[in-house]
Amino acid sequence: MAALAPTVAETLTIKTGTDGSSLQILCVNDEEHPIHIKNEHFEGHVLVRVQNFRGVVPEGGRKIATVPYFEGRKRLMSFQFQGKFAKEWNGEDLIWSQDWDQPLSAPKMIGLFTKFWSMSDPGSYSEINSPTPYMRSYILTAMCTITSWKSTGEPIEPFRPILVENVNGLLPENVLTKRTNPDPKTLLAAQMSAVSLGAPASGPGTPAVVDEPEEEPTLTAEEIAAAQNEVATPVSPTNAVPEQKRYFLRRPTNSQPTPAQLQAALAKEIKLIEKIQGGGEDTVKDRRKFFASEENRKEIVFRPDTVYGFEVFNPYFDPNEFKIKIPALTIDLGKVTNGQPMRLTLMNKEGTIKFFVVEVSVTQPEEVPASVSGEKTTTLGRLGSFFNKK
Repeated sequence: MAALAPTVAETLTIKTGTDGSSLQILCVNDEEHPIHIKNEHFEGHVLVRVQNFRGVVPEGGRKIATVPYFEGRKRLMSFQFQGKFAKEWNGEDLIWSQDWDQPLSAPKMIGLFTKFWSMSDPGSYSEINSPTPYMRSYILTAMCTITSWKSTGEPIEPFRPILVENVNGLLPENVLTKRTNPDPKTLLAAQMSAVSLGAPASGPGTPAVVDEPEEEPTLTAEEIAAAQNEVATPVSPTNAVPEQKRYFLRRPTNSQPTPAQLQAALAKEIKLIEKIQGGGEDTVKDRRKFFASEENRKEIVFRPDTVYGFEVFNPYFDPNEFKIKIPALTIDLGKVTNGQPMRLTLMNKEGTIKFFVVEVSVTQPEEVPASVSGEKTTTLGRLGSFFNKK
């Protein structure tokens, strides 16, 4: 039997570009040199941070293990980008997508993960068991931080390494006036929002403003036990999980809402708007609830004369271990993806326009005979908007 060589170290490689054919390795944790990306649809910068990074850097780049950004935070990674769109886009049109070209080897408990994910992001929807699987969400609910500021008019806008939650630049000036002086259309919108969720968000067009969730997503013992025995099924508009104990603005009834109920629904939306106007990390949960409603997303317009900053971060995904760890469940992404490339893409809802792409690959550790050279390379998942954790 051949002797075994030392274990090959994991090697994480993160690339970005305007499409899959223009990817370049970015320098992880290098806040002074984010990658500049530009195409006919979007121009901006991309920065990825990884705690205890030990991966590949571009030729001539510095390997930076960590940065002060992580001090005092539980985050293990951060994906940040900012820039300007070439034309106006509606908030209903911009999607944050994680997708694969080939089927996944999804564990039986993958349904538990998608349920956990939807607790943090009510705009999320997925097709895990599809021949071309994906996990997606509206950018207005997927991001852990959203902010904006007026463009300076410079060819390349200066990069801001720290973003502070502030959606006032996104909200229409009359957003509160429309609700404090509602017309019949506004009342109808409130009536449409007052529908039971009944399932994790299941795709484009799902209206919702959910009730106050717990500070941390939690799963009951019954849900965990059920997930251990169930076969993974995609969460989609045609295959929704029933009896989810969460609702939109009110619990469902068999009758039409009364004027008083409609006014109560509007009052709740007004309260959400006032809270998210305050800005800061404490308003992220309220922003996600507000923009879980299709009607509310459609009120938002991303404009070419404004710079938008976005960030996704979480404490559940460790790129260096290639695993997602949530309560009661650990997912080894290297095994789930079967070694295929995975991408994270900012795109329009139809997928016909891609603003930029990120691809993450990894060489996993493997014991090999001493007489054999080379490494076994697999690819790991996109850095996604799994959860918001400060």
